Amino acid sequence: MPEGWEGLLKSKFGCHIFRAAVRALAGADGLVAPEEAGHRARRQHRLDSAEEVNSLDAKASGVCTALLATPPSFEKELIHLSTEIIQILQKEKFLLPFDPYAAPCLQVLGLALQAKQLREPLQQLVEALFSSPKEKNSDEELVKFAGRFGNFLLQKVLQSPSFEAPHLKLLLQALDFKEILFCGTGAVLWRCAEACRRLRCTYTSFAGKLFETLKIKGGSSFSFSWWCLLGLCAPDDLPQQLLQQLLQQDGESAAHEGAAAAAAAAAAAAGSRANQDEEAEDEAAQEAEEGPEDPKGSEEAAAKTNEEDSQQQIRLVDICTPTGCSVLLSLLRFPANTIQPLNSGFKKFVRTAANLNLKIKKWRNKKGPPDIETHSLLELMTTNRLTSRLLQQIADTSTSSIQPSNIHYLIRHLIPFVPSFALDPVGGFVLTSLYNAATPELKREIVEALLPVELELREKNYTAYMKCEIYKFTKDKEEWQKRQEKRSKTRELFKDIISDAAIEVNNQEAADLLPDNPKGKKAEAESTPLQNEGKGFRKPKNENKNKKGTINGDEEEEINTKGKAEKEAKRAIDEIFLGGKPNTFEEKQKGKENKKKKQLTGKAKENSNPPAPSNENENANLNKTKNKDSASDTTLDSFEEENTSKNKKEIAKKRKIEMEKLEAAASPVNSRKKKAVSDSKNKQ
Repeated sequence: MPEGWEGLLKSKFGCHIFRAAVRALAGADGLVAPEEAGHRARRQHRLDSAEEVNSLDAKASGVCTALLATPPSFEKELIHLSTEIIQILQKEKFLLPFDPYAAPCLQVLGLALQAKQLREPLQQLVEALFSSPKEKNSDEELVKFAGRFGNFLLQKVLQSPSFEAPHLKLLLQALDFKEILFCGTGAVLWRCAEACRRLRCTYTSFAGKLFETLKIKGGSSFSFSWWCLLGLCAPDDLPQQLLQQLLQQDGESAAHEGAAAAAAAAAAAAGSRANQDEEAEDEAAQEAEEGPEDPKGSEEAAAKTNEEDSQQQIRLVDICTPTGCSVLLSLLRFPANTIQPLNSGFKKFVRTAANLNLKIKKWRNKKGPPDIETHSLLELMTTNRLTSRLLQQIADTSTSSIQPSNIHYLIRHLIPFVPSFALDPVGGFVLTSLYNAATPELKREIVEALLPVELELREKNYTAYMKCEIYKFTKDKEEWQKRQEKRSKTRELFKDIISDAAIEVNNQEAADLLPDNPKGKKAEAESTPLQNEGKGFRKPKNENKNKKGTINGDEEEEINTKGKAEKEAKRAIDEIFLGGKPNTFEEKQKGKENKKKKQLTGKAKENSNPPAPSNENENANLNKTKNKDSASDTTLDSFEEENTSKNKKEIAKKRKIEMEKLEAAASPVNSRKKKAVSDSKNKQ
């Protein structure tokens, strides 16, 4: 049986001793009744979250109930005990978590560390337990006692690389999306969406369950899909002002109301006008009797009305939540067939955002009152940090599943607001992404809208100024238009093959290979071998090894060392696999080549060793031929220098022709030599 703490934890009786010792070190009072010790009461309402716990200094939930004051030595011993247990967990991952007696002891130790607010040892204990294998009771208990931190533990599990597709399927079946949205832990849904993207599975099940939870089922509810996802709520829970705007623009709601509603509205309007006239007459009579109004009272009334309006006015934060934006960002990268409600309700979403106006307070001075400005919701979304990322993702054609026609629809509605959000540091990123996704006509409209603020844009956002190519548009509009049309054609051609980033890389590579580009020249010179001779080119160091000089000016051969190495390698392989028998065909070819070489070398020796001359005239003739040969060599060298741009084959042909001419010119000299030799023999 193991010794020390390990043996105590695994013992049937020792585990009780360990738990009692841990509770004593934590200062738990075991004599207090459970009702007085701070146990959780049963929830009376759904808003009473079960994750809330009492203050840990006086009362704590779980095993460690009411805590007593303990000396500092107890706390030190508790830390020392936890470090030893953590070391055992790090050495043997399968030892304690799966033991039926040791697992409850680990849970009590975690509760004691939490009750004493010892964060470092508690964090080390949790990390040691999570590094051990899955499916153990201690993890479940840790999630329980962690309380409100269980949400973050679940997110960590979803991010883990050991979390696989079967686990995700089981988790999606077990999760209650309604309860998650009610508790305000929507970040779990975001992590689930990211896990779907990472594992490339369960797209349909996750998206379908999410849309069903948000009550987006039929065609008429598709117009609410974007707003419900941004706010993570059902259509009935949307802000009243936004809901009214959606209903006004909805054609189906107008069809349901019909002509009867229009007639009733007209009658009500006529009656209200008559009542207003009567009320106006009564007010005028009262004012005449009371006299002039107090200016202070009127100011106070106006202030009250402004406050009431500001309280009723919705804000961007009420519509777009951070978690909703994150969930939408992940959904936009799902396959298009799984997020059909988003594509169907996109135009309605853009139209509503463009028509809905929000009031914003802006303080010009610290002491003065704020100025109230009215802006479109779509304009405010371009300068907000959360929604701007959403617009950038929509415009990114390489990763977004939104249809191109919908993207162009969004750009048309954003063009009137371009001068305002282009100068914003956040809106500049939206501008460049929209410009990259636009057609040539839309790009022209964007640039024309930016011309009034060209100087300010150049000062505040130089990157957007350069990417939108405003400087090229001002120089030559026709050339700019041709260039944009060419780019759009290439993008349309290769949209199913490569992404926008790959198109830019290909365009850059094509530009580098242009003849006027020095980079292209350099790359071409490095990639192509040296094919020319002369003073203008540097010859490689091993060039002389790969060449043999011309033999008698008739033939020229080149022997490549690489070819030799390949032949030797083939020969060695044949010897290994053919039992030492060489390849007969290659041997025959090699023999023929050797015969040719011997014949050529023999002719060269005969020509290089002529018979000894007998007279002074013959010596003079030989000197003349030598001078002619040297002159021919100089002419050949000059010819090679002049024709450096030609290939070696052409140079060899020209050299051969020149040598034949020189031999023809030197033929009478050779005949004279032979005659002189024959005459000398006859005299002797």
